[in-house]
Amino acid sequence: MIPARLESKRLPGKVLTKFSGKPMIEHVWSRANLVLKNNNIIIATDNTKIAQTSKDFGAQVLLTKKNHQNGLSRIGEVSNKLKWDFYIVLQADELLIEPSSIVRLLKSINSKSDAFNIVTDLSEGDMQNRNVVKCTLARNKQIITFFRKNWYSTLNPSMFNITRKLCGLYAVSHDSLKLVTSYRNQNLEKYEKIEQFKFLELNQKIQAIEVANSYLSINTLKDASEAKKILSEDNLQKKILKLYS
Repeated sequence: MIPARLESKRLPGKVLTKFSGKPMIEHVWSRANLVLKNNNIIIATDNTKIAQTSKDFGAQVLLTKKNHQNGLSRIGEVSNKLKWDFYIVLQADELLIEPSSIVRLLKSINSKSDAFNIVTDLSEGDMQNRNVVKCTLARNKQIITFFRKNWYSTLNPSMFNITRKLCGLYAVSHDSLKLVTSYRNQNLEKYEKIEQFKFLELNQKIQAIEVANSYLSINTLKDASEAKKILSEDNLQKKILKLYS
């Protein structure tokens, strides 16, 4: 599932912004399409422009209601029609997602946890960057909490050993999805604007799935400019781009 909306506050219209001649949403869908069959990839949106653009490049689209606070809520609506066992949620602004991360997530799904989220190492400056969502891990790699700005009271460097960057790629079971979307928005979810917080607030387990490469999430104009540079210069990203171009 790729939930998509056009009204981004930090970078308006970002999912239709073009990179290497293609709108961002097409890049995200194409990378998922390298791993999964098209009939298992659905773009969920309330915007007719996104819907038409997505249909033009061959994607399946389901139109949803407009009054959704986040992608989790939008996927909850769509799940009433699909009734899949698990939903892999790929955010529409994860332009640089590596197909191998999707494969890693797919292979990690089991019945021991309610949800699974891809995480990576933090890069320099991420800890104080509010646009980058961080998480703290327990010894069994379950996620303890999320945060945007460093809340640790200690400056011990070892704290970085249990802190990861949260990626916009996660999986959730049908039962867990129905549970969390049956409740109104929870406090931390709402105030921190981190949709996965709702799972923790409702006592659901999220297992962190670590991948080696940290990639940029597109939240600002600066991020978009940096992403264009990465697509043109990074060898791995150029290789992935070539696979669907």
